[in-house]
Amino acid sequence: METINIKELIPNKDNPRFIRDTEYQKLLTSIQKFPSMLNLRKVIVDENMVIQGGNMRYRACVELGYKEVPFAVYTREMYKKDIQARKKLAKEKGEEYEAETYEQLCQEFVVKDNLEFGQWDWDILANTHDSGVLVQWGMPEHLVDKSWEDLEFIDKAEKPESNSDVTIKLVIESEYEDIEPELRNELTKLISRFNGVKIQ
Repeated sequence: METINIKELIPNKDNPRFIRDTEYQKLLTSIQKFPSMLNLRKVIVDENMVIQGGNMRYRACVELGYKEVPFAVYTREMYKKDIQARKKLAKEKGEEYEAETYEQLCQEFVVKDNLEFGQWDWDILANTHDSGVLVQWGMPEHLVDKSWEDLEFIDKAEKPESNSDVTIKLVIESEYEDIEPELRNELTKLISRFNGVKIQ
């Protein structure tokens, strides 16, 4: 396992993700309880040691007093292989490939590293995990809070009986406006499985 002196890493000033204090405290606790996960989820840097993936883990490790952390470099060689793969894919699709720089792929990595392509199966989670444990593990409370049982009808819903859509109006109190985008995003992913259901 390759490690690096944490002082050599450079936080990404253009990282589009942030973490609220409550979630950050959960991250600190998670690293303290499960440090071997750091070995499996390395900090990813570019050739200049600027962090591309793991900015929050880096910040937590600094606070926890880590001297070294596991890391991996997105190299120019990797970039060249990715470009070849993109050219091949474009050719197969009969499309024209537009040249991309190493820096552009690094920017793409930062965003993709934070995307959630999958969705939670709430039935499985409810039947196999205690909600309190899920929160301890870092899952946002608003996703496992009992109040979400009010949305149980969505899990049981099939296609709407009529042709009209079902609209859920999301009302956020002013003191929670800072989490509105995250909440809307999570709720949208939750109901995306069901035809005719949307958020207003």
